[in-house]
Amino acid sequence: MTAMRRCCLFLVAWAVFIAIGRAQAAPSVVIVKATYGAPGQTVDVSGVLTKSIAAGKYVVNVNNDELGGDPAPGIAKQLVVEYTLNGTSKKATVYEEDSINLLTGAIAGSVTLFSAGHINQAALLQPFVDDNTVPGVVALIATRNKVLDVAAVGWADVDRKIPMHADDLFWLASLSKGITASAVMILVDEGKVNLDDPVDKYLPEFEPQWYEDKQDTAAPLKHPTHKITVRNLLTHTSGLLYNTPLESPSLDMIPLKDRIPSYAASTLQFDPGTKFGYSTAGINTAGRIIEVVSGMPYEQFMQTRLFAPLGMTHSTFKPLTKDLPNIAQAYKANPGGGAPWVTGQFVKLHYPLDDPARQPVPGVGLFSSASDIAKFCQMLLNNGVSGSGQRILSEAAVKEMTTKQTPPVVKQNYGLGLEIYGTGFGHGGTGYSFMYVNPAKNIVTVFLEQMVSLDQPRWDKMRKGWNSAVAGMPPQH
Repeated sequence: MTAMRRCCLFLVAWAVFIAIGRAQAAPSVVIVKATYGAPGQTVDVSGVLTKSIAAGKYVVNVNNDELGGDPAPGIAKQLVVEYTLNGTSKKATVYEEDSINLLTGAIAGSVTLFSAGHINQAALLQPFVDDNTVPGVVALIATRNKVLDVAAVGWADVDRKIPMHADDLFWLASLSKGITASAVMILVDEGKVNLDDPVDKYLPEFEPQWYEDKQDTAAPLKHPTHKITVRNLLTHTSGLLYNTPLESPSLDMIPLKDRIPSYAASTLQFDPGTKFGYSTAGINTAGRIIEVVSGMPYEQFMQTRLFAPLGMTHSTFKPLTKDLPNIAQAYKANPGGGAPWVTGQFVKLHYPLDDPARQPVPGVGLFSSASDIAKFCQMLLNNGVSGSGQRILSEAAVKEMTTKQTPPVVKQNYGLGLEIYGTGFGHGGTGYSFMYVNPAKNIVTVFLEQMVSLDQPRWDKMRKGWNSAVAGMPPQH
């Protein structure tokens, strides 16, 4: 055999060896377990991913279409996948609308909330300011005893280029409801109010009342099966309207005691305790009970019995002139194009906000900051004890507030002044703000904006991304 033939045979053999080696080196990806959904609402998608791999597709896009449906409508979801790559165990958590390459482990589209142990909310939220989803946001994450991170991104005032600050004030709207409910529970703890007492025990104006039975066209007006109770007020099962014509054009120009006759004279929407009807009038009525029982004006009781003990120094129902520069400007989307935002006003509020004629509104009237709301939420997470160690509420009162109080015939999960979400509780408000407490993870979150209107799909994407990132946090200690 000539040297040339030997060389050619060697090259052929080497090429065959390389080809065999490459074939043997083809990646082996085996799905061990894969679930998609939200905590407590997941489905097994191991089969879906296994079929994808068999078809040679290793990049998984985390969305309802690719993963076979929506196991948790309206809730931010995530894919948790355990698999082996060439025999090496891997595990990844991928948030909705992101993707993962199972060969490299690379996750695209997400901003990691944790980076080298540091919570980075600003990096997650800043892109949504940059693309004009929102003009500005303050977001806070805390445990029961410390604040982990506060991010103030974007602008408190776009036109004047005033940056958002962590201690800026926001109109909380319906976040006020849970805070008012906690004040009622102070009086319950003291034996001065009973949740199952009829409201007319404290406010005689509420006797008698009528409700409208829409099924009975012959005689629609009927006396309630039972009188409205304090519990009905705090769970939106009283049948009271959201508000009455007296409270027009804004909700904050009538003294609390003067609202009550208009509530009591109104026909109820339904027999108390049989349905859910969201009612700021109901929470306002609870605020008036606070005044009657305590002998103090509502706002004075809130200040002395709740805000001061909790150290909520930025919270007020009646901003003063000196407070105005610290209140984030309200904005609405600009339907005419051009500048993305135009200044707006909330129809429920009278302007200027420092008008001394403005009145406290227990159901929607509080102005506060992220740190103050966190202190309130931490008190609930601590079973009624403030950060300084002072007991504000009994454990029993907190349990009543934070577990479902709506009757079995009512599908809405509502506690006392608080919504119940899965393993946690909290409340949202008109300006797209919310507070949430997750006892299972020992986490409090506060998200504050001041929006009259916005692009809902884009905002949903921002909230889902932030919610998913927070949901991916490990339990805190």
